[in-house]
Amino acid sequence: MFESSKDILYLILAFCILWLTIFLSWLLFYFISILRNVSKLVKDARSKYLSVEKAIASIKEKIESGASHLGLIAEAVKRIVIYFLESKISHKKRKK
Repeated sequence: MFESSKDILYLILAFCILWLTIFLSWLLFYFISILRNVSKLVKDARSKYLSVEKAIASIKEKIESGASHLGLIAEAVKRIVIYFLESKISHKKRKK
């Protein structure tokens, strides 16, 4: 069957080329499926563009309304911290 080492070399090279072809086909299949999924996502995003724009506007309004209350919250926290610091200082003075 094999008359020389050259025949074995050709057999091994043919086997390696076969596996390389299978691997590249598998890789190409997954790459194409990923591109197909990305294409579907882009189509969905384009069709929902207006709803996304509305959602972004809604989030922006919520953040702006929350920012207007942020000053009040910061002032309340400041007063609470001052109250606890003053009570701690007065507690130390009473112990002495």
